[in-house]
Amino acid sequence: MKWGLLSTLKSILILLIILPLLIGLLLTGFSSSREQLFFIISLSLFFAIPYILVTMVLTRFIKIRVVKPLEELTQVSNEILSGNLDCPIDYNRNDEIGRFAAHFEKMRLSLKENKTEQMAFEQKRRQFITNITHDLKTPLASISGYVEGLGDGMAVDEEDFQKYLKVIDKKVKELDTLIGQLKVFNESEEDQLSSKGEETYAKDFLDELYETCGIDVALQGIPCVLINEIENDCRIKVDKDHMQRVISNLVNNATRYAVNTFEMKGWNNHQKVYISVTNDGHHLQPEELPKLFDRYYSGEYRNGNPKGHLGIGLSISKNLVHLMKGDIKASINKNRFIITIELPICDEVI
Repeated sequence: MKWGLLSTLKSILILLIILPLLIGLLLTGFSSSREQLFFIISLSLFFAIPYILVTMVLTRFIKIRVVKPLEELTQVSNEILSGNLDCPIDYNRNDEIGRFAAHFEKMRLSLKENKTEQMAFEQKRRQFITNITHDLKTPLASISGYVEGLGDGMAVDEEDFQKYLKVIDKKVKELDTLIGQLKVFNESEEDQLSSKGEETYAKDFLDELYETCGIDVALQGIPCVLINEIENDCRIKVDKDHMQRVISNLVNNATRYAVNTFEMKGWNNHQKVYISVTNDGHHLQPEELPKLFDRYYSGEYRNGNPKGHLGIGLSISKNLVHLMKGDIKASINKNRFIITIELPICDEVI
């Protein structure tokens, strides 16, 4: 565009110089006095000099306002094509090219943001796969060791034999739980989860949930307590299997860190039922709370993930609770970490 325009301007300039000369020569029959020749040259310059000045100004204007921005946009687009998104466009004029450059800059920033998010996601995904591999290998190695030991006569009596079988059974259940987590997580990511809502009395249901998980907590030597303040006639509509998995995830998360405190509490108002799980021993910072329900997130990453936390339990819990028209939140009160589930109360009569 640049060279085509300049070539056109040069052609017009030459024409403006030569045309008056030819006209003058034709009028004088190619035999002119010095005065006539001077007149002809002056006439040519009269047309040419203003045109030269206008052409210079116009050329500079076009170069600054059109050619240079387009060259910069072309350079930036080439950088983007090569994968470099750190190349801002410095053109702030309020004209057509300026508006086009502004839209181009927004596109660049959007691509850069998406690339940053994708890189962070890939890093979390790789960490997630590493943790899955670790969590699968650990119980498998333990099962293999105990089976080999039993085959070599490691159990000296029936009591020892049953003890080792219980350990193997526990490890198998750990594997089954992990695989179940992954299955639910995959279904939630692909929007394949469904919920079969069933109305139930919230107070009785919380007692059932605690009866199941409280035993597991107590077996780990952690003091546990249930505070059930839900009104007797308060009803909720939940998928009991989903809710059992949610509570199981929260309990596993709590007992991973709990030292002297594990508490389940239930209460209600006129619109919602609240169920909370509280534990001490956490190492979370308040600024981490908004990230806790993100897939793959685990605060343990910064310490090498020593507890093998996959970072999907709370994400699964959030998806399941939302599926039941509820909400789930995290908070910190002094040295206590609290996860609270909110579920809507049913108005219909059972």
